[in-house]
Amino acid sequence: MMNKYMEHFSNLTVNTSILKDMIHPSTEQTLYIKNKLVNFYKHYDVYNIYGDKQINYVCELATNYALWTLPVDLRNDNTVVEAYGYWLSIIWIIDSSFDTAGSKNLRTEKDILVNIIEKAINDEPVNLDNFVVDKNKSRHDQLMSSLPKVLYMTFTKYILLISTYKTMNNYAFDMTNKWLFKYFDNLVGDNDDKNIQYSKIECDLDDYYEWRLADSAMMCVCWHLVLFMNIPCEKLTDSHTKLFEISSILVAYHNDILSYHRDISQDTKNLVRCIMYNCSTPMYREKGNESIKAGVITSIKYIDGIYGKLSNLYKELIDQYPSNAKFMHDICISVVKGSHNWANNEKRYEKGIRMIKSIEDNNDFDFYGLFDNLNVVSGDPTL
Repeated sequence: MMNKYMEHFSNLTVNTSILKDMIHPSTEQTLYIKNKLVNFYKHYDVYNIYGDKQINYVCELATNYALWTLPVDLRNDNTVVEAYGYWLSIIWIIDSSFDTAGSKNLRTEKDILVNIIEKAINDEPVNLDNFVVDKNKSRHDQLMSSLPKVLYMTFTKYILLISTYKTMNNYAFDMTNKWLFKYFDNLVGDNDDKNIQYSKIECDLDDYYEWRLADSAMMCVCWHLVLFMNIPCEKLTDSHTKLFEISSILVAYHNDILSYHRDISQDTKNLVRCIMYNCSTPMYREKGNESIKAGVITSIKYIDGIYGKLSNLYKELIDQYPSNAKFMHDICISVVKGSHNWANNEKRYEKGIRMIKSIEDNNDFDFYGLFDNLNVVSGDPTL
């Protein structure tokens, strides 16, 4: 069984195809859920401010991700897919809204949104009339003013849809929110006492691991699966949580490879940049595409080493807790392979996939040509 499990992750980082041992989400279900999300957002100011094209894009992105990362039996429950889609879409909307801030300090706005979520969780009323959009202000200011209302209504809808799961496994629900609030802290650099390290593009790999784990919100994805699969908290040990962490960081790091073009164009943190900074070999210190290619290849090898850690920890847990084998397998496969297939199926990662493919094919001409226009992210109207 272990050998079969390890085969799942053999050369996964450089595999640019859709893995055929996972069932592709149906077009009909994707369209059905996406349209429900879009029609929901049409009732709020954010739809016109963020833009109908952008809302449609994010809702499709969220629906596809929900379907790819849910085990097949949960995909068949449209209530689960819809709830998960609301959660994913509103987080993407918030994330890209904060990205438009530039150098502005948005701690106050972050605190307002966290407070809104807490009130929705506790079923406390909020006077939404306090959040008025001033049409005379900039698009960014209008967008930030529209977020509290739509966030409260979206979270209220999401909690209503998952109410049965929340009642059965409130611990998993609490853990999704614990990591969600860590993600919000990362949006504005409020993360314990490591703000100095986190504010830098170049940082220690251990610090980057902690930052990326929170920044990716992937632990929220893992805990959503625990919630939807109704895995009792008494079955979970620190080692199980570590398994979730490794699965999460693998997805985040693989995303760093695929998003490298966008991240260097926006001067944001990325695993490749971090590894190039931490490597003492002179070629990584040089400017130019040759050092970039060396950094990408080293990053891919680094990620492949983490796949080995995931397999080893999985084996240890299977030996200790054989009765937990199915849920551990389902979570790891759904999160890691589902995210992999989702990314390889999304136009927004087209350049990253071509970059990996050029490395796989040893095609330097194609690799270097990809860096001629860094500001273009294929198919993403939110950027």
